[in-house]
Amino acid sequence: MTDKDWEKVRYFKKTEFGADADKMSAQLIYALDHLRHICGRPIRVNSAYRAIDPGSTHSAGLAADIVISDLSLIDQYLLAEKTGLFSGIGLYPYWGKPGLHLDVRKLKKLELGKRWIRDNKNNYIALNADNLKRCVI
Repeated sequence: MTDKDWEKVRYFKKTEFGADADKMSAQLIYALDHLRHICGRPIRVNSAYRAIDPGSTHSAGLAADIVISDLSLIDQYLLAEKTGLFSGIGLYPYWGKPGLHLDVRKLKKLELGKRWIRDNKNNYIALNADNLKRCVI
């Protein structure tokens, strides 16, 4: 992200993404900004660029962990899904305030987006009805 890119962002300040905000993907920041626009609520960024996770979407500047204020985890997920802008969406029901991992990873041809839940033992499990009931509801 350049300073010129940040000028196009309506709802977030560069400082909300930490000291390495310039390493963030413009595509991700614009997608988060659009999500903030359609939900009409503040979004807290818990984590964005993390150099300590080599090979992860965070270390590539393609991911952020967020919480949308005053929304259930399911409603946060449905809003993020509705945008069609995120190729990776993870549900984290066991954070202090449940939230989402959102990313704009590149997908292989004909590959569907990645969707998962992190359970109470920090295992990454498939997002399906059974796991959703077990972890979220």
